[in-house]
Amino acid sequence: MLLPGKVAVIYGAGGAIGGAVARAFAGEGARVYLTGRLQAPVEIVAKDIVSAGGAAEAAEVDALDEPAVDRHLLEVLDKEGRVDISFNAIGLPDPETGGIPLAEMDTERFSLPITTYTRSYFLTAHLAAAHMIPKKSGVIMTVTALPARMGTQNNGGYGPAMAAKEALTRDLSAELAPHGIRVVGLRPHGCAPSQLESVPRAWPSRVSSPTPCPGRRTRARPAPPGARRPVAPAPPPARPVALAPPPARPVPWDLMTGWGLATGRAPRPVQGRRPTRDSPVAPGSPPRRVLAARPRPGGPDAGRGRRRAKRP
Repeated sequence: MLLPGKVAVIYGAGGAIGGAVARAFAGEGARVYLTGRLQAPVEIVAKDIVSAGGAAEAAEVDALDEPAVDRHLLEVLDKEGRVDISFNAIGLPDPETGGIPLAEMDTERFSLPITTYTRSYFLTAHLAAAHMIPKKSGVIMTVTALPARMGTQNNGGYGPAMAAKEALTRDLSAELAPHGIRVVGLRPHGCAPSQLESVPRAWPSRVSSPTPCPGRRTRARPAPPGARRPVAPAPPPARPVALAPPPARPVPWDLMTGWGLATGRAPRPVQGRRPTRDSPVAPGSPPRRVLAARPRPGGPDAGRGRRRAKRP
């Protein structure tokens, strides 16, 4: 078991995702406290868990009511002494969130899922974090959907609501991670079993296994007799690419002089700069001819013109 002795509080446990998560947590050894806006669906899930040998309690809690959420958490703390997992899986009926284009939707209907999902997630998360921080341990979880990252039609404010929940998940994680609390967002996506089963029957000669859905693992089915499996073409061989050397960059004379003295080789002057008598020479380098400076007008060497220096 993965969760023996853990205490989990699940909001929206009467729904499809919340009920499935509750059963999975209880199957792994956690004691689950199920909540929902209506008592009847939550009671059904709790009875299923208890009949399977798990530990579950149901309560009617509105996840948008902060005092009600806080009271329920205090009751769980009085019984268990801690809260290890807080999972928010509340949902809204589809007719209330979408079904018509955005150009025809009124503001109230568009903002309903945004305010509902974000408010509920924030309430359950920050109230649970207040009790997890002293323990330096805990997991806060929620569920989102693909419209958070993908454009969809006739979805109203559901996509922006899911994107806001994912942004809140990242911010909560950044703040609570130093306290040992993990914040996790799940983005499930599944296909109906009837669709998966119909794929091999529709194209038996081309498809040997159902098309996997993102986020869901499927097992490959054996190909029908006589069907050929598609062979993926081999990738083209990689061609060696010659990298061009970087262009030469002029180095100042003083840097080249230091390099020559360090390596024992005479430096080469930079274009536009000629060595003089005072220019240093690396030890062991061959002598070179150096032009003397031009005499000043009216000086002792006036009228003699240029003269070449003798070899040392």
